[in-house]
Amino acid sequence: MSNISNWYASGRSDSLSALATCRRCTPEQAVRLAIRHALDRYQIADWSLWTFTAEEFGFGRERILRFRVDPSGEPIRAL
Repeated sequence: MSNISNWYASGRSDSLSALATCRRCTPEQAVRLAIRHALDRYQIADWSLWTFTAEEFGFGRERILRFRVDPSGEPIRAL
């Protein structure tokens, strides 16, 4: 199954949030966009309290994937 799709990514830590929409990309690319938005807005240094989701839209599959962020700021799929 291909991971290239349309993805809506969102991240949250307490009252802070970040959102991104990415068309024809991987869920990791969508989450990276949301991470970048969080960095631009909040200047995050510690990702340990953040969680992200990537929700597929537009093709009828509608998968939801969960992510955490490693210390270098890269998304990692949560199991």
